[in-house]
Amino acid sequence: MSNSLTKKLERRKRLLQKIATFTTELSELDREIFPRIEALVSAIDGNASAVKTQRAKLMRTLKEKTVMEKILQSKPRLLVYEVEKLLREANVPMKTVEIYNELMRRGVEVRGKVPQNNLAAHLSHHSKVFIRTPEGWLLKQRLLTEQTNAHAAH
Repeated sequence: MSNSLTKKLERRKRLLQKIATFTTELSELDREIFPRIEALVSAIDGNASAVKTQRAKLMRTLKEKTVMEKILQSKPRLLVYEVEKLLREANVPMKTVEIYNELMRRGVEVRGKVPQNNLAAHLSHHSKVFIRTPEGWLLKQRLLTEQTNAHAAH
């Protein structure tokens, strides 16, 4: 991977963290501001029901944003879990570069000076979960199931 791509990915990650921080601050401000606006409109208009409906919609939106910011601020996901999930979903062998590219697309960080090499080493280390075949990486359980099914068919 080129150095400029690595820098751009790091910048993207920093920007996501800033977005999460801004979203949190905006949510806090909205929680303080909207009840006051509702009270003012009620006093002026005498009809708070429309304002309450709008406020309820806004609070649902804020709740959705809060869930998203919790996801963004959560601890880094375990790489072994993410690769296992990916291979289970793919249900076909995948090359290291394919796994790496999909992890990057999903926002999963693979650390190291050469992240693809680190990923391959990580997968090799977890030999109870993953197995390397000429076609690519597989879940070991899937390979064992295929072998058992093939043996039973004969």
